[in-house]
Amino acid sequence: MGGSVAAVPNSVAHSMVANLFPAIAERYGLGDLRGATRMVSRYLLFVAAFVLPMSTFFLVEAPRLVRFWLHNSYPLIEVAVRLMTVAFTLRALAMIPWRVSWGFGRPQDSSVAMTLNLSVLAGGGAALLISSAFSYRGILIVCVASWLVSTLYLCWCMSRSLPAVFSVDNAWLFWALLKVTVLAITAGALHCLVGRLLPIGEVFPLLLDGVILSLCYLAVFLWAIPKAEKTALTKLLRVRSRRRT
Repeated sequence: MGGSVAAVPNSVAHSMVANLFPAIAERYGLGDLRGATRMVSRYLLFVAAFVLPMSTFFLVEAPRLVRFWLHNSYPLIEVAVRLMTVAFTLRALAMIPWRVSWGFGRPQDSSVAMTLNLSVLAGGGAALLISSAFSYRGILIVCVASWLVSTLYLCWCMSRSLPAVFSVDNAWLFWALLKVTVLAITAGALHCLVGRLLPIGEVFPLLLDGVILSLCYLAVFLWAIPKAEKTALTKLLRVRSRRRT
């Protein structure tokens, strides 16, 4: 259940922006590193904009959601929703450098990242067994740690192929991501306030949470995403809607 809920941000982000990568690989193949860097930066912003508000919602409102769905409190399921939300958020971010590696002809980076992922899973699981601390929560923490390690490695690989992505010359991306993060945290604080003021297990607080989440996405689109990226995202969504029809 926790995994299914936490996978929602990852699925939303990648269903929206997957069309960018053929164009990124084409730019890189033509030697247009500046264009490829801009598109990768744009993809990173889009994923953060789609994932962070929803992930924050699941992190804050896990007890309320579990109580509403199952009509009782289940601490282990709450922990599962929160930790798996973190894991799938990292997975969404890791898919950016993973696709960059494949698009730029470096599939070995993904192989090494997967090896690191499995190594942390195996090593962490063995450590839990040896220390007699094997538990559901411990398994989830090891899972999150494995995704964190592979994500950091893939980001390092991407920085070698496109060093400008993380340079000071790409300051617009830093400020845009900061705005998205601030909005997501603000929405999370409002979710927290709703959780403290209104009773758990009722429909109205969840509807209010939905309004807060919608307003957060509206603020992200209007304030956090630069105009050029906003235009590109609008065109991308239109192309996807036409293909579906």
